[in-house]
Amino acid sequence: MTSAIMKFDTLAWAKKLEKAGIPSEQAEAQVEMFSEIIENNVCTKQDLAEVRKDIIIEIEKIKGSINAQIAKWVLGVSAIQATVLVTLIRSMH
Repeated sequence: MTSAIMKFDTLAWAKKLEKAGIPSEQAEAQVEMFSEIIENNVCTKQDLAEVRKDIIIEIEKIKGSINAQIAKWVLGVSAIQATVLVTLIRSMH
């Protein structure tokens, strides 16, 4: 996952915390920790696009596999039907 770019003013946030009664060093530490959490854990639109692409590829593989299985069954059933039909026709003569 690439780092996420969040647009927020860390200085203004720290000042708001200080204004609410939190000591300056603690406010700065909280803002810094939150910034790191966001940077390391929030995905970007590019991250989502890559995951979406991977999911679409996997879905296409599954669709191909399902289509192959259906084709196999259709051919198998057709062969059985033809065999039964030929056997019935031969038994009538």
